[in-house]
Formats: sequence, structure tokens, C-alpha cells
Amino acid sequence: MFAILFAALLAQEPAPQPIIDGYRWARKPTMADFMRLYPVRALRLGQGANVSMSCKVRPNGALDACAIVDLNGADPAFGPATLALQGLFQLRAPKGEVFPEGGEIRIPIVWRATR
Repeated sequence: MFAILFAALLAQEPAPQPIIDGYRWARKPTMADFMRLYPVRALRLGQGANVSMSCKVRPNGALDACAIVDLNGADPAFGPATLALQGLFQLRAPKGEVFPEGGEIRIPIVWRATR
């Protein structure tokens, strides 16, 4: 009885999403993109941030449904600025392959202002 109940509980848990690893970028943001999106007040004060975002990866390597997972106590304006980078990233799948459905990637973004 215990084994059947345990198996039923396991069946109800969602399967873990595959983490995309060993990727290469087909496209990523440029320095001009970062400067265009840099939070104005933080840039004026010379503030930087280390932000991590987690994104779903479409089979074609495009990112979707990104969310901030770590703002490290930085100015909250870095959250929307980081999310605005989502459409500027594209992963390259190995030749002849596609990324797994529901795969995820975590991207660390370092914002640094120069005075």
C-alpha cells in the first residue's frame, strides 16, 4: 500500500525542466544595447549590478518567459533593464539538433558603469 501511495505522489510532481548547458550564442546584446538600456539614475551615480535571469529556451534557441532570479540588492531598475535584453539573445543548437522543449537557462548579467 505504501509503495502505491508513494508512486502516486511521484506521478503528480511535474518533471524537472532540462537545463541547457554547453551552449553557444548565435546572438547576444552589444555594448550599445547595454548602454541604451542602462538605468539612467544608476548610470549617473556610477552604480553597477550583478543580476541573474532565468529563461525558457524555445526549440529554435530564442529565449522566452525570462524572470529575474537574483538582483543581489542592486537598484530595482536593473530588473526591467535586464529583462529587456531577452530578445537580444539567441542560442545556437548543435548542428542538426533543436533545444529540448521546456529547457531553461540561467544567464548572469554584469552591469558596470564607467565614470
